[in-house]
Amino acid sequence: MIKLRIAVLAFVIGAACLGTALAGGGYCAMAYSPSTGNWGDGRGYNTRAEAEARAMGECHARDAFIAGWGHNRYVVLVVGNGGTAWGCGSQPTYEAAKREAFRLCPAADGHVLRYVYSFD
Repeated sequence: MIKLRIAVLAFVIGAACLGTALAGGGYCAMAYSPSTGNWGDGRGYNTRAEAEARAMGECHARDAFIAGWGHNRYVVLVVGNGGTAWGCGSQPTYEAAKREAFRLCPAADGHVLRYVYSFD
């Protein structure tokens, strides 16, 4: 009887862990390098730190930084002035995130460079 209880408990724990692993997370992040114009993103992670680490790892630049992140959101990166001016918006919809990014970018010639999103 004890072996059966242990087997059932192991099955329940294993199923819960598998469900969490397959579900994916709702965190995303965007990294940017003004000197190179490189960007990197991470999406579908269970933590902000994981999404940011992926984004930084993809950016491949010494001056890279996390421009924005979100949980169950869109993150839009807008750049202008040859890439030296930027703004990043994080909102529940693409249009709202884009508006925020343009508002935060001081360049008159700003354009969307990249966007990322993730939802649980």
